[in-house]
Amino acid sequence: MMNFMNIRSLEKQKSVWKKRTLLPLVCFLVCLVSFNVPFAFANVLGNGDFSQPLGSGTDGNWDNTQGATRVQFGTPGYPAGFSAPPNGQYGLRLDGNSGAFTFQTKDNVKPGALVTFSAMAMSDVDNTKAAHQMKIEFKKVNPDGSDTTILTVPNPAPCTPTTCVNNLSAAGGFKPFQVSAIAPEGTGRVAFVFHRLWGPGGPAIGQTVFADANAEVNPAKLSVSASKRNVKKGDAIGINAHFNNASGNTFANSNMRIKLPNGFDHAQDSIRVNGQKVAGQEGSLIIPLGTITPGETYDVTFATLVTSGVQLGKTYSLEVTVEGGGGALSETARVQFTIRGDPIFDEGTIIGKVFNDLNQDGVQQCGEQGVPWVTLYTEEGIKIVTDEFGRYHIPGVSPGRHLVKIDGHTLPEGTKFVTEETYLVKITPGIMGKANFAVLLPPSGIPETFRDDLMVMITQGADISRPNLDIAMEPSVLKLGVGLLEKEPLFKFDSNYAGFAKKWTLEIRDEMGVPVWKGFGVGQPPPEMTWNGKTENGLMIKPGIYSYQLKIRDSKNREDWTPLKFFEVYNKLDERTKKNYQTEIPSVGDFNLFKDGKRSIPLIAKPTVRIQGKTKPDYEIKINEIPVSVDPETGMFQKEFYVEPGEREFTISATSAEGESTSYQEKVQVKDSTFFMVALGEEQLGVNFSKGAMEAADTDAYRDGFTEEGRFSYYLKAKLKGKFLIKSHYDTSDRRSALFTNLDPDEYYPIYGDGSSRDYEAQDTAQRLFVLVEMDKSFLKWGSFKTGFTDTELASYNRTLSGLQISFDTVASTVYGDPKRGFKLFWTESGKQADHNEFYATGGSLYYTRQRNIVEGSEKIRVEVRDKITGMVLSSYDMTEGADYEISYGEGRILLSRPLSSVAATDTLVTADIMDGNPVYLIVDYEYEPSSSDLPEISNRGIRGYTWAGDHVRVGATAVEEKRAGGQDYDLRGVDMMLKFGRNTQITAEYATSINKQMDSSVSYDGGISFGTEGNLRGNNTRPRENAYVIRGQSQPVRNLEVSGYVQGVEPGFSNGHMTSQEGFKKYGIATRYKFTDTFSARYRFDSSEVIGQLLPLAEHNIAAPYEGLQVHTAQLVYDDGKYLAQAEYQRSNIDHVENSANLVPSLYSEVPFEHGIATKIGYHINDRLLPYVKAQTTLHSADDYQVGGGIRCELIKNVFGYIEQMFGPLGDSTHYGFEKQHDNGARSYASLRSVDRGIGSRTLSTAIGSSFPLTEKSRMYSEREHTSYQGVDGFADILGYEGSLGDHWDFGAKYERRHLDSSMARAIVDVVMNGQAVNNSTNVVAGHVGYADGKKIRARTYAELRMNGGYPQGNQLVLRNSLQYQINRDLAFLTKFDYGATYLFDLVDNNKQMNLGNFADFSVAFAYRPVGLDHLNFLLKYSYLRDIGNDMQFMNGYYNDHMFHEIAHIVALDAAYDFNRYFGFVQKLAWKRSTLITQNRDVWSLARNTLDETDVNNFLTVSRINFHVTRKWDVAAEYRLLWQSSAMDTMRHGMLFEVDREIYDYVRLGVGYNFTDFSDDLRHSNDYQNSGPFVRMTGKF
Repeated sequence: MMNFMNIRSLEKQKSVWKKRTLLPLVCFLVCLVSFNVPFAFANVLGNGDFSQPLGSGTDGNWDNTQGATRVQFGTPGYPAGFSAPPNGQYGLRLDGNSGAFTFQTKDNVKPGALVTFSAMAMSDVDNTKAAHQMKIEFKKVNPDGSDTTILTVPNPAPCTPTTCVNNLSAAGGFKPFQVSAIAPEGTGRVAFVFHRLWGPGGPAIGQTVFADANAEVNPAKLSVSASKRNVKKGDAIGINAHFNNASGNTFANSNMRIKLPNGFDHAQDSIRVNGQKVAGQEGSLIIPLGTITPGETYDVTFATLVTSGVQLGKTYSLEVTVEGGGGALSETARVQFTIRGDPIFDEGTIIGKVFNDLNQDGVQQCGEQGVPWVTLYTEEGIKIVTDEFGRYHIPGVSPGRHLVKIDGHTLPEGTKFVTEETYLVKITPGIMGKANFAVLLPPSGIPETFRDDLMVMITQGADISRPNLDIAMEPSVLKLGVGLLEKEPLFKFDSNYAGFAKKWTLEIRDEMGVPVWKGFGVGQPPPEMTWNGKTENGLMIKPGIYSYQLKIRDSKNREDWTPLKFFEVYNKLDERTKKNYQTEIPSVGDFNLFKDGKRSIPLIAKPTVRIQGKTKPDYEIKINEIPVSVDPETGMFQKEFYVEPGEREFTISATSAEGESTSYQEKVQVKDSTFFMVALGEEQLGVNFSKGAMEAADTDAYRDGFTEEGRFSYYLKAKLKGKFLIKSHYDTSDRRSALFTNLDPDEYYPIYGDGSSRDYEAQDTAQRLFVLVEMDKSFLKWGSFKTGFTDTELASYNRTLSGLQISFDTVASTVYGDPKRGFKLFWTESGKQADHNEFYATGGSLYYTRQRNIVEGSEKIRVEVRDKITGMVLSSYDMTEGADYEISYGEGRILLSRPLSSVAATDTLVTADIMDGNPVYLIVDYEYEPSSSDLPEISNRGIRGYTWAGDHVRVGATAVEEKRAGGQDYDLRGVDMMLKFGRNTQITAEYATSINKQMDSSVSYDGGISFGTEGNLRGNNTRPRENAYVIRGQSQPVRNLEVSGYVQGVEPGFSNGHMTSQEGFKKYGIATRYKFTDTFSARYRFDSSEVIGQLLPLAEHNIAAPYEGLQVHTAQLVYDDGKYLAQAEYQRSNIDHVENSANLVPSLYSEVPFEHGIATKIGYHINDRLLPYVKAQTTLHSADDYQVGGGIRCELIKNVFGYIEQMFGPLGDSTHYGFEKQHDNGARSYASLRSVDRGIGSRTLSTAIGSSFPLTEKSRMYSEREHTSYQGVDGFADILGYEGSLGDHWDFGAKYERRHLDSSMARAIVDVVMNGQAVNNSTNVVAGHVGYADGKKIRARTYAELRMNGGYPQGNQLVLRNSLQYQINRDLAFLTKFDYGATYLFDLVDNNKQMNLGNFADFSVAFAYRPVGLDHLNFLLKYSYLRDIGNDMQFMNGYYNDHMFHEIAHIVALDAAYDFNRYFGFVQKLAWKRSTLITQNRDVWSLARNTLDETDVNNFLTVSRINFHVTRKWDVAAEYRLLWQSSAMDTMRHGMLFEVDREIYDYVRLGVGYNFTDFSDDLRHSNDYQNSGPFVRMTGKF
């Protein structure tokens, strides 16, 4: 939890303000983040707080045979007049008139170790008669287990105020005492003793209480941190070794010893001790620290350099120790580095194409077209689908030999392979490989004269599409005339597995779930059908809201349902039809229970048929009468169908705008089982002639003498009898640590010149093995997974892990579409740590996580909308990487695709906040690399199961366990029940318990600039196992009546990873809504929230809360008939205030309370172009608290409207203004502040006049301004925004959001903001974008965003995002992008002074030349500038110790491949990278960043390779490479390779060659090595 200085003290006088203006900001920086970092040092005593009964005296407890007494404060036996122990309620009592003592032993203490023993003590022992003392006894362990005392400290036993405990040294309260010494030779055991030192005894001498005993071995705190732990060759890594002498001793002639691993250097001029430059030496760095006094700290920083002498995949360890005083002052601290491949310098790229080789010569000639959408696989399990021209690429390929194999199922039956089906590609570090596949497609069945109109290719087993079942209705609003509809609705059906349907049904129901009409048929549903609007009884449908749903049933009576969709029926003369009015869909009842549809027809392993081809761009394509979309530029089309095995016939027709049609029929024999496998096995034998530092290389390939290396890797995929789908991958050389593969485009080429796609599913594992077996709705997986225990609210566990996962759900389902029973379980070992960050949406798009070095692919990001009264989650939705956000794992930086508004729509008018609306939060869960490399892996396991008792009652249970070190195991248990009755009632009940905290949790209100402890209750009052319960219910018992309610209680300390904000509160409430008519409705809502009983009274438990109790009643009436609009609301708030300000967390409820509030709004549609209205809001029992006013809405130009609203009153005024756009479908998109979208994605908005309108796909607008001074609070808030589309090419958007509060009555709220527990009270966000797209030819977009905080802390944040992609011609593509972000804080008095809280820049420009036709030449070229000046707050913690490491890089790279003819090819790689590591710390008083060092490293790589393809069986290759590292490093690695290989069998190749490698390091000659020698390699492929 963060603590900040109260800024009220800064306002007392101007001089004091000027002198102390920096103190709050200093505290803001220094105390902003605090969390525990695991060190190698800890209390070695068991039961150090005496909370447990005393034991045997061996490791883990105290011996009590001599009669010392364990006492508890406030109970008999605790000395009268003694204060409570400082950190607990238990202590150890020794009487002054007895010889009692107690001790505890600790084994395995080594000579030279520093041992300390400390405790808190209070005493009233007469100092003239007796005293108590703490001492350490060093012992030698005898062979029989007994011991002999070597040394006792203190000895002799003098009595001084610092060593003896009596009424002279420990009266009037608990005082600290400590003794320490270095273990002498022979030590193997230590005893820690409390005893009576001396004195004659007697009944009135007094007593002593010891508490909080602590003993440590080598207590000097040493930690080491690195700027990153996954490193690449050529990296400069920032190191900070932090040493704190926590003992009470002084040590002279002290040194810090740093052992660099082989293959690493240090930058000679980068070593700093507490900011001062010192010199080091080669080998272990010996850094003099001099004389270290008690409490003194040292920060040693330097840059370590990763030379090119290290080996990919290997882990290296840097070790640090502190020595002095004749022994070790610390245990060894270490940090480990794993060498990963640099995408430019180490990893290669494979490019190629699949083409129709008409003359079968293996080389693409004019007229030989690429084959689109063919699937290929590598032995590493990477799936690739070629683009429409047959091209593909594979980035990030590790050095070695790799296979690329065509999945023959994705080519038409009868296709002939001209070249090999499996291509062996040889990739050396950083180079490009090329693999073209020549095939001969079977002759087309379409006559040549018609091929311009239609070309078709039918394949099997592509498995690119997911099962799809959908229905759409046009129009979505039906107008009812006299006995008939103005326009009959048209239903369009879409499914890619309709062949499984033996019966289909279209159901239309009213909002109570009563059937209105059914359409049905046998076999698959038709593409479309109409309905005349009449019910089953032959009567015309009545006005109202209705749902429609498509259901299909297979041969085994298993059903799939589409999600519910809705339409509304109006009388033709209804005013709402003229205004295109849409009412809100009821959120409870039938429309909710059945909204998600159902999936029970098993398709996971069913055969698929893919139909693709080409027509003229303006033609319409239908496949078996199902319309299929056509690319408007190329005329390409494709669709994949799930089908039953056997003979299947497909009819494809192409129809011109004039109605001319060309049709083609083909029969396909579909298989029920398929098998695909690609496998590589290789063995290399050689003789090496090596010398030098082979420890750096540390691989058999460089070992002197005979060497042997081998590798086996495979990927397989199989469908068995349409029932099982099996995927598996294994690679003996895989050293991955990422959980999921998310390639960072900044590290690779930004553009590769083709539109192929890749799937890395088989690499989603942190181990070498990946297995996935799926059947029906169940699966078994060994690999990476998200635990997914999220279907209950309390027993929730949602982490990203790697190991075993099993999930089972029955195909059989209830009448509600739920599986009858199921279970999930997982088991894994994880060395990662989890973190949970919650961000109050800032209105912007840039967010920083609390931790850096996030594990790749582990993030789970979602948006939550919470109720503004209760804080409970109303809705949430997951975000998708790439589409919704981009993440930089090393920096912990998240960029959303669109800004996230801070509030979402609410259905109430009265509010206690300045900015009305439900708050929006961005929730980020992730795994990160822990600070210590020595932490053991944690066993994680869990199981979740459920079953339905019939169709209406479900019971479930969940259990999760994490086995952690130190007895801090996490345990979560939960049971739950769900009841569903009829079509309109649902009740859920849950109960759960937990032990310990699931993960660290924090909240940020400024986008990650600062973090605070999450949760309203501040303080500590937890029990070993904490409980939580929740009951929710909703029903629509009769037509037009909706009822919902909840009861929830969460004890403090209950932990499930996402309910920290609810801890310590008991809440309950009810809400009802009744529609008297279609135009008039009433709502009532009651909510109660109170602090849970075990925390009361707050003062006794050191608890802070916003209130002790809050009850809110809200009543509302709404009338809207499309002509008249009226809305009235009454709200009553009863608040049980916190009496003691020390226990108060200020909020608007506590600072500006009101008991009664009333708001109303009345409007009249004069015509379609003009709507005036009036509005009023007031509080009762206060003559000054009111506002009245009105507004007008008018059409400015065709389809563009403007509106303005003005409110007046003695307490303030408010203004609404904005624009709206009328779209072709008649929908109006406009909304107020209360009606911004819920973030990114779906949008359901409430308009400024109280109605509800969904936005169209192409535009939205929102605007509001409020100004109020209720209860002396001056404030106003704005949101103004618009997004739209101009024609088919341009799109644009703008947004403005403002929040301001200025009042002396709300000063306490400012204090909460300073503590990081509330949103800034003065914020402005302005953003806008412009985009242009012309098909695939050009795509451009520019976006700018500025967030300004006018309150505390004052600062700005700027985000720029720009991109341009231009297809110069079919062969040459260009891309450039520029992203920039910067965050600054300003001095409180002098705004000219500011501190940089992080900025980043990413600029790239790239070309890709990838010919569609003849491809003799292919090249990739890029320049990138990457700048990461990290967020300071991510470094201000106990791991980095306020030392910041930033990186800047310039990268130029060229990959080129040229084929002179079918025999000779030349490949060239040129790459240059200049990287800069900036090491900084911050002066805590001046806030200035001090740059300690800038370390520059240049890396230059050149590789030249000649490939000679003698015949199909013979290949010759020669290569020379040079990697030169300069500036801070001075290394060179170069070598030559010559290889000849021959195919001796169809799937076996034998190669011989000679390799030479030389590595020299002019800074650290101990790294030098040379290696050369011949080798022979045999490779088998499948």
